[in-house]
Amino acid sequence: MKIALIRKKYTPFGGAETFVQHLAEALTAGDHEVHILAQAWDPPGGKAARAPTLHPIPPAFGPYWWQALAFARRVKNLVGSAPFDLVHSFERTYSQDVYRAGDGCHREFLRQRSRYVAGAKRASFKANPHHWVTLWLERQTFTHNPRQEVIANSRRGKAEILKYYPVPEQRIRVIHNALPAWPEAFVPPRAARGKLNGLGLEPVDRVLLFLGSGFERKGLPLVLDGLRRLDDPRVKLLVIGRDREAPYRALANRYHLGNRVFFLGPQTNPGPFYRAADVFVLPSYYEPFSNACLEALSFGLPVVTSARNGVAEVLEPGVNGVILADLHDGESLAAGIRETLNWDREHLFRKNQEGLGGAFTFAARIREFLDCYEQVLSRKGTRTHG
Repeated sequence: MKIALIRKKYTPFGGAETFVQHLAEALTAGDHEVHILAQAWDPPGGKAARAPTLHPIPPAFGPYWWQALAFARRVKNLVGSAPFDLVHSFERTYSQDVYRAGDGCHREFLRQRSRYVAGAKRASFKANPHHWVTLWLERQTFTHNPRQEVIANSRRGKAEILKYYPVPEQRIRVIHNALPAWPEAFVPPRAARGKLNGLGLEPVDRVLLFLGSGFERKGLPLVLDGLRRLDDPRVKLLVIGRDREAPYRALANRYHLGNRVFFLGPQTNPGPFYRAADVFVLPSYYEPFSNACLEALSFGLPVVTSARNGVAEVLEPGVNGVILADLHDGESLAAGIRETLNWDREHLFRKNQEGLGGAFTFAARIREFLDCYEQVLSRKGTRTHG
């Protein structure tokens, strides 16, 4: 089967991009011919039997909203001239047979964001052409091809699509995120901590890990508020991700947390940080399904997150995580951290392996994607190319 995958560009720090990378590897390992339609795509070498074929999409110059429009139009032109059996988009485009709504619904994102930002910033949403264009592209994505299949990565994501767009429910399937593999061996946090050179973490310290780009949406202000309420100098926070750090450093200093918070920037290999941490915190106000939370679970970390995160659907509260309902309440976050700091990491590692590890891998998920593809091809009456 000749399968085209659409994603604008590759970044080693993006969950969606690494998802596409690993899906491409799984498909090529299954002897499918994979083509990547992207402006830039250069992931590290994987274990695929053969590398996907890259079809470069020329970038447009100008503001982001103009680039997004140009990308969708240029993808349409390329798809119209290429003999792909199936086109699977991970971007808001309108030339695909399958769309994976991994970025969620922008309409719902704006609704949630308006609940957690100041009034002046909230008012600016209506004046920003980026949001106008994104909403227009989103509508085209869901309505331009009524025969397409839509993949949501959580049940909540499916409900949002049904809420805002006239997509038949039977055309939306839920396929949760996956990891290439789950770690096989547990490493005690204190042993792993010694490999984090230069941080000066002590054996008695308890380490929280926050990992995600876009600090506001991921809930870093709430995490800092919760950390100050713990009032325990042994509890430290590692912040990994890409965003402007200055406002959050200032907030940490205002809370007198300067020596307890480490801003480490984006990391291409977060594994050592997962191993060294005691608790993973990501109280996002909008999160379709956090791959970082799934990675944290694979390393045996308890996860403190929000009900607005699709990963909450696979958490067992009180067993491997805490789900926050109120994202204005720093004390609730602090209470969740206090609870999970007492959990046995090694026991949790084994339990997560047994309960989630078998299902949340690409080896387990690939059949669900192929079933989706076969349904689309059957509906199109398409014969696959060699």
